[in-house]
Amino acid sequence: MRLRSVVGSLALTGAWFLTSPSASAQAFTPTLKWSWTSSAVQPTALNVMMTPSVIDLNGDGVPDVVFGSTASTGGGYVEVGYLRALNGATGAELFTVTDTNYLISTTSSVATGDIDLDGRPEIIACDSSGSRLIAFEHDGTFKWRSPTLEAIYWGAPAIADLNQDGFPEIIVGRQVLNNTGTLLWAGTGGRAQGAAGPLSLVSDIDMDGHPEVVAGKTAYRANGTIAWQNVALPDGYNAVANFDADPQAEIVLVASGQVWLLEHDFTVKWGPVALPGGGNGGPPTVADFDSDGQPEIGVAGYGAYTVFETNGTVKWSVPTHDYSSSVTGSSVFDFEHDGAAEVIYRDEYKLHVYRGTDGLVLFETPMSSCTWYEYPLVADVDGDHKAELLAVANNNCGYGPQRGIFVYGDPGDTWVPTRPMWNEHTYHITNVNVDGTIPVIETANWTVLGFNNFRLNEFGVHEGVPCDIDGNRVVDRNDIAAIFAARNMAAVPGDARDFDRNGYITVNDARACALRCTKPNCAP
Repeated sequence: MRLRSVVGSLALTGAWFLTSPSASAQAFTPTLKWSWTSSAVQPTALNVMMTPSVIDLNGDGVPDVVFGSTASTGGGYVEVGYLRALNGATGAELFTVTDTNYLISTTSSVATGDIDLDGRPEIIACDSSGSRLIAFEHDGTFKWRSPTLEAIYWGAPAIADLNQDGFPEIIVGRQVLNNTGTLLWAGTGGRAQGAAGPLSLVSDIDMDGHPEVVAGKTAYRANGTIAWQNVALPDGYNAVANFDADPQAEIVLVASGQVWLLEHDFTVKWGPVALPGGGNGGPPTVADFDSDGQPEIGVAGYGAYTVFETNGTVKWSVPTHDYSSSVTGSSVFDFEHDGAAEVIYRDEYKLHVYRGTDGLVLFETPMSSCTWYEYPLVADVDGDHKAELLAVANNNCGYGPQRGIFVYGDPGDTWVPTRPMWNEHTYHITNVNVDGTIPVIETANWTVLGFNNFRLNEFGVHEGVPCDIDGNRVVDRNDIAAIFAARNMAAVPGDARDFDRNGYITVNDARACALRCTKPNCAP
């Protein structure tokens, strides 16, 4: 059954919106680099309604695009289809999992990362039941299937090392599984359950050195006990960043057509603030949209995309069209590295890029979808060390004819560099290393210069393999020895020896990197 907005009859009034000129204010002219709109394998299964993952699956140095596609044209909680992977440079197909025992729900976004420490990322999806996770190896080979969980539907898994033992866990809503698919615990509070499935995230929100699972109105400790909860709030979607002078995170909550900002202990900092244009509201983004040095919040709704100031006032709001679900996501990126992030959003009819300062339309192109939780993203999709914009489309529910995957670049090659990585729906840069491994101790994203954001990719910086001190693309005993020899020294900015980025090189950095050695026994 298709979810419909409870405000479907709401009449939109122009007083809520800025005028959105159709002409670009500057030379921002994305051009199509490649698209995937046909296939010799399951040729009718071309509809894509999830957020893809961008990651190098096979170690050839070229990022790959991982996603699911379906032949269905419905708008349901579960749409059954096939796991696929494409070469990010060309769009050529790497594999399609056609075995009917391993079909997936294409309404749920995938997560990717090296969960078994074999040096290659695995793929975590929701299977065709809509309530079990299914894991695949980097080449699409079946790995494991979870027991039946709480309904996942449009929700998505996240990957993190919750207990910091070197072996990542998989988190979906208020449930945590180990890296073999066994359920470790299920919480009793919030699920980050929005309209049709959970989107929880992992972050050390209180800066005590141990991560929490943030799930709507609740934060869970790594063992599943409730750290904080605000029972007066509804469940919903989150983002984390630092909005004030204290070191702890603040938590954005979007639920029931309203937005809140919470302290790390879930006391209300401000809100609720109603979404202009109505609707449920989708997963939020956080970025500095106007180069004022402060984070703002972006949220899509039923009839508008809105950016809220740090204090909760509306900065700008522009008309959009998401009458089918009103819960689509978005992402942000500073294409020109001018300090102000642009908004990348796709509603039922078009792909939009908005100027962050005022919502001016910089780019639009037809791009149809019946809309779920999906969003377009920015990553170095083709391995050219420049940003590309990746969007998905489907002809479900009759909103338009587009289907498939579309990758755009800048014809003048002026967009800034970014990571060849976007591994999950709740992506926030520090949640995954550039080689696809999962940090044992994740650095809080807001503590890193330029990373006080959420669903925004890194720009202007190239990364090497984490812990690779000598730069030979291998982590081995020579790297560990170099870190240990420098213990108790102050780190310099960007120091590869300072794994936890606390400003000092310590034995803890050496221990963390020893868990990340490329070969057994840290052999060179």
